[in-house]
Amino acid sequence: AQKTPVLASTGSDIIVDHIEKSNGGLLYRDYESFKKGIDLLLNNKKKSSDLGKNGSRYVNDNYSNEKISKKLKDLLNNIE
Repeated sequence: AQKTPVLASTGSDIIVDHIEKSNGGLLYRDYESFKKGIDLLLNNKKKSSDLGKNGSRYVNDNYSNEKISKKLKDLLNNIE
């Protein structure tokens, strides 16, 4: 939500899914891909900024207080 791009390991399917859905960051699987990701984020300000904005939009669109409250209320209303 802070418009900061993410560089995360492919070791977590949940994180991979969020990064792919949001286009808010990069993934690494080993030292070489980690180094490549760091280099890209540090040396390509436009790409870094775009990824950060994408991630922020994704969080705000899917995880705002209002969205979470609505999801919880809907869930509770469907319990019999």
